[in-house]
Amino acid sequence: MQQSLRTRTSAPGSRHATRSGKRAVRTRVAAPLVQPPGHVPERKYLHDVPESEFRYGKPDYTIVNTEYLLNKTKNWAPGSLEDVVESVVKTFEFEISHKTSAELVKSFAPGFTYSQNGGPKIDGKELLRRGSYNVLIKDESYTSNESHQQFKTAFPKGFAWEVTEVLSGPPNVTFRWRHWGKMEGAYNGHPPTGQTIEMYGMAIARVNGSLQIESLEIYYDATDFLGDLAKGSKCPLGFGSSSSSAATPAAAAAGAGASGGNGGGFLSGLFSLFK
Repeated sequence: MQQSLRTRTSAPGSRHATRSGKRAVRTRVAAPLVQPPGHVPERKYLHDVPESEFRYGKPDYTIVNTEYLLNKTKNWAPGSLEDVVESVVKTFEFEISHKTSAELVKSFAPGFTYSQNGGPKIDGKELLRRGSYNVLIKDESYTSNESHQQFKTAFPKGFAWEVTEVLSGPPNVTFRWRHWGKMEGAYNGHPPTGQTIEMYGMAIARVNGSLQIESLEIYYDATDFLGDLAKGSKCPLGFGSSSSSAATPAAAAAGAGASGGNGGGFLSGLFSLFK
């Protein structure tokens, strides 16, 4: 995270003025963000791979980890099934968001496929080409890199992700999830609202013995989420406003189960950005 420099100027004659009478400028660098204590499920394949494998350089998850620790709703024990599922998905999200090619994504089992809301299946190469955010919101007007930057701008503290419930364990892992972030930057021409935006959904991940993902099916409704991004106007991506949307049965069930009836729409993309 880049911190801006804070400056202070001094008028001539003050104790901060230079001998020439010109105003002196003193800079102070803000202290780096320190991640609060707490357990964050591991993102594998992050620290033991060369820099050349990453699209934007090796990512730093301090910012989004901080948001996760401060505002998550669940506290899963390290090593629990829920913690393992979070680790698998966070690793998957990190790799598809930052690796340069599908061949480098170790989360993919041979023959990996991805689908959402019962739609067509795509392979890992196509998922990386489109970009996880574009796939999630069904929009390809941006490149993968451009959509990544759009979400980083809208959610400077990251778009965090957590497992809210695991319904069945391997090999067919079925779970509910929650995405959230505070919209403190503009998105697609819409000004920041400063409000926390959430999305709930369900997923089915078929994994092999090494916990690589063979297939991933995501179910969710992005309408409320996108409506909140557009806040009051027609959503630029064609989903309509949040006040006039209706969830699909699968997405509505997932959202209601995860949020006590307050279903809502995203990372994709997990998926999360994540940085």
